[in-house]
Amino acid sequence: MLIISIIISIYLLYNNNNKNTNMIQNNTLKLKFLNNILFSDNMFYDVNDNNDISLFYNDDKKSYLSLNIDIVDFYYNLKDLTVYNNTNYRLSLLNANNLIKLELESKININNTYQQYLLAETEYKDALNAFHSMIYSLPSGNELNIVFNKSLKTLNKLLYTILSKISKKYY
Repeated sequence: MLIISIIISIYLLYNNNNKNTNMIQNNTLKLKFLNNILFSDNMFYDVNDNNDISLFYNDDKKSYLSLNIDIVDFYYNLKDLTVYNNTNYRLSLLNANNLIKLELESKININNTYQQYLLAETEYKDALNAFHSMIYSLPSGNELNIVFNKSLKTLNKLLYTILSKISKKYY
């Protein structure tokens, strides 16, 4: 009986280890895909309140996506949308990455929490707006629009969860 218990324990341990290895490899693949999109070039565009477009370069190629696997899963599962509007997909991903970075900084830094919250709120809105703007590039079709609208609500929940964590440091 003891030998059977040991064999079953070893099997379960080995099986669990294989599942964890597969999960890590799968997440690594997802992150690699998203980081390739995120850092496809160093140029980024910004539109201010006066509708002036400014171009800036981002040499800080640092991804914070791995800190939030739900965001990784969300964007990776919707990777087919890059065919329709890669620019807004990428911009939404960039803003989500920045929001995750601000969440990390809010855990470390206790100074300037109000300014961090305001910046996080802007990143939250920009990520949603960029994602929402993809709807104009999608082919017409009721089923695709339903999926897109559900995805937009899901993204809102995911990003709002991050924003709420940051706001707790301020309030």
